Amino acid sequence: MTFNLLNGHPDNRKGMGNSRLKQSGAMFLINRVGRVLLVGPAGDYNRRAPWMPPKEEIEVGEKPLEAALRATAEELGLSPDSYSNVRELGFITYKSKSKKVWCYSAQYLGKDDDIRLDWENDRYGWFAIEEARSVVKEEFVPLLGHLENTAKT
Repeated sequence: MTFNLLNGHPDNRKGMGNSRLKQSGAMFLINRVGRVLLVGPAGDYNRRAPWMPPKEEIEVGEKPLEAALRATAEELGLSPDSYSNVRELGFITYKSKSKKVWCYSAQYLGKDDDIRLDWENDRYGWFAIEEARSVVKEEFVPLLGHLENTAKT
């Protein structure tokens, strides 16, 4: 597993690295009580699949943050004014080496009624950080400590 803090800097992403490696941007939303939003993939065959932050593949010419913001809009139906304080957390690489995910966090300002899931996900939940560690895709677990710090600020 690869984990790299970027300290808010682009990290020399010339060409985004290995061209065969899929790249995505993901957004962890934190609500007012410090819980993190995770989504569950749609379909009965995915009931045992781990929960994840909303994420979308980075399109040609798009930056990782733009993909993460697009994921928030497309997968949750949320506009940018429903969250604030976007912070870069770093990236993870799937153990299979099939995908690199650039991760961000933001403070969610809206209500649950504002969330409208798209076809990719059929459920979402707000998880305490400790609880999220047991349900999220394991590669994301190291980032949860940084979310804990974000939730406290």
